[in-house]
Amino acid sequence: MRTQSIRTKSNPAMPSRSYLKRLAHEQRLRDSGFKSLAILDLPPESQQENTLLGNGLDRTDYYMYDTFVVAANTAFPNKTAMFTTPQQGSTKNLAQTDMDSFGQLVAPEIMVVRAMRIFILGNITLTDLLALYTNVSVVFQIGKKPLWKGTPWMLPAGGGAFAQAAQVGTAPAGSAVVGNTNNGAPDIRNVYSLRDPHTINAGENFSVIFTTETAFNTQAAGVNPPGTGVTIVMALEGSLFQAVR
Repeated sequence: MRTQSIRTKSNPAMPSRSYLKRLAHEQRLRDSGFKSLAILDLPPESQQENTLLGNGLDRTDYYMYDTFVVAANTAFPNKTAMFTTPQQGSTKNLAQTDMDSFGQLVAPEIMVVRAMRIFILGNITLTDLLALYTNVSVVFQIGKKPLWKGTPWMLPAGGGAFAQAAQVGTAPAGSAVVGNTNNGAPDIRNVYSLRDPHTINAGENFSVIFTTETAFNTQAAGVNPPGTGVTIVMALEGSLFQAVR
């Protein structure tokens, strides 16, 4: 039987870890339907805007996002699985989600997740935001394997509205207080970046699950400040690989 050995500086008889990881990655891409892997030999700056390789990969910066809403004076749902309801066949549109399939990427797409964000619409009351922080858990999973566990405050939005207000003397009749509540400072640098990116392959189930660990109701509209409900947008940030058109 003929064998072939690959020498490395650390161990002349064993292939390097990076070489093995490359082989495994190439095999996953073949299994996902890509016929040409030539793009992997290009430098990152060339991969970013490749538009010439037939049956190859085209990489773009991308957000996968999904939204769910809880009305004022309503029990927060016991469990909500995000990225499981695409636009087609639902009331959602591109302003709420960019999912095209139920909990999966459409073949042959591949997503490399490098950061995660939770955006909470800024009209949420502080009472509801604190209840969300202390009573709700978040789990990101691919297949049945949990890859991240935590609570909403651990995944700052890194963006959103920023409002300020001031009053000197007596407010005129009919005026209203201006306010905004953010999940963290609205700065693009204020996001949770993954030390080790996670890859979602085409046809692979994934979701982000919000679970109410301790039951609570959102604030009612008739109290002060009036409750407005909760709007949550979960975003996975990274690189989307698509077949070159």
